[in-house]
Amino acid sequence: MVLVQLQEGKEKTDGGLLLSRGAVQQSTTSGKIVAVGAGEWMSNGKPMDLNIEVGDMVRFRYGDEVELDIGDEKFSAVKVSNCIAKWREA
Repeated sequence: MVLVQLQEGKEKTDGGLLLSRGAVQQSTTSGKIVAVGAGEWMSNGKPMDLNIEVGDMVRFRYGDEVELDIGDEKFSAVKVSNCIAKWREA
C-alpha cells in the first residue's frame, strides 16, 4: 500500500470556462506518494518488487482506493498493483 496526496481536479477549461463537478467524468485519479508500506505479495507467494518511492507521482483508477481526509488535505491509500502509471515531476 502507498499513501497518496491527491491532486486537485481541473475546475475550468483551458479557455477559462468553469466546470461543474458533474461535468468532469472522473475515471482516474492522480497524486504524489507521501508514504510507502512494506509491500504486497504476488499470487505465487513471492514479494512484489515495489519499484515505487516517496515523491513519485502515480495515477490509479477512481474507486480503487480508500479515501482519507486528514485536516484540510485529501489522501488515498492505494495498493501498488492498482497504480497504472508512475512518473517524477521535474
